[in-house]
Amino acid sequence: MIARRRLLAVLAAGALALVGLAGCRSDPAVAAYVNDVQVTERQVDQVVESVRDLVPAERLGEIRRRVVTMLVLRAAGHEFAREEGIAVPAANPAVMADATGLPVDGEYTVLLAEFNAVLQALSERAEVTAPTEADQREAYANLQTNGQAVPPFDELRQYFSTETMGRSVGQRNVLNQVVDRADIVVNPKYGQLIYEVPVTIGQVPSWLGVPLTDRAAQPVADGGLAESR
Repeated sequence: MIARRRLLAVLAAGALALVGLAGCRSDPAVAAYVNDVQVTERQVDQVVESVRDLVPAERLGEIRRRVVTMLVLRAAGHEFAREEGIAVPAANPAVMADATGLPVDGEYTVLLAEFNAVLQALSERAEVTAPTEADQREAYANLQTNGQAVPPFDELRQYFSTETMGRSVGQRNVLNQVVDRADIVVNPKYGQLIYEVPVTIGQVPSWLGVPLTDRAAQPVADGGLAESR
């Protein structure tokens, strides 16, 4: 039972955002465009199919959105890394399979390993950054408390500090830059996709969001990308 819960958490953990298809970039067989890269519905199908028997049927739509998010950020992250001269380590599906319990040769396992390799490379360029009040309130709103009552924000604000959030804020800032630099168009059927950068306050998980589209409503904080040259 514990292993199954962990598996479901792995499959559902991650990321999400949106964009309307415009002009010629509106092929229904394409889930998303990232610069010159096409993320096809067939690619998404193959990844989702690899875990179809591992999750309840009602969760497959959610998993599909997560897969699109990872494919988009993997492509945008690789392009950003290339432009910035950031080395992306080789993905290791065997290590990912051992850590998650997923099949080592599964399409989802391979994608997750490749996605994490890109995030690892980008995260090394993130600066620890003091959270703004907006960051603190976002993490507070996203606390995953399983329905338990939470004290008011002002009573907990001291815990939403640079020590607890600074690394995540820096990572969020880098990913915002990655997404803003890329030309991303997502098939509107996937709705609003937002990648969730993990934050832990005490022992309670939370997250900061990186919208993959609809960027005008999401101001990007300055800083975040560490100087490397």
